[in-house]
Amino acid sequence: VEEEMGIPIRQLIDEHCGHASIPSAPPAAPLPTVRPEPVHPDAVVDWPNTGERTRGRANYLGVQRAYPEGWHIEVLRIVDAGDRVASEVRVDHEGERFYAASFLEVTDGRIVGAVEYWFNGEADEPPAWRAPWTERL
Repeated sequence: VEEEMGIPIRQLIDEHCGHASIPSAPPAAPLPTVRPEPVHPDAVVDWPNTGERTRGRANYLGVQRAYPEGWHIEVLRIVDAGDRVASEVRVDHEGERFYAASFLEVTDGRIVGAVEYWFNGEADEPPAWRAPWTERL
């Protein structure tokens, strides 16, 4: 039935990341389904960290296909709010670790827009004035 109706949100995230397999634990509950074509032809994806915008599925997929090999992506969290989906992933590549938070806009089961924030895993020094209320991760 799932194949007839679409693909799970986890696969949407997988295809959005441009990788064929993402290790993950089985979901606690069934995930909603989406259409097999995960990226809309007119999708717009923003990367504020580097000030880049990718317009269109062809350009977005071109970027994904040009990434160097050897990435290991683990989905840490997916929050599905229907036409808005958020994901948090950990990415390991050649001894480096990155984290990404993606905020996807979905229409008719396809990504029409996204904003992705990447973090290199190295925390900045927090301001001293917050010390009485916080703790280091």
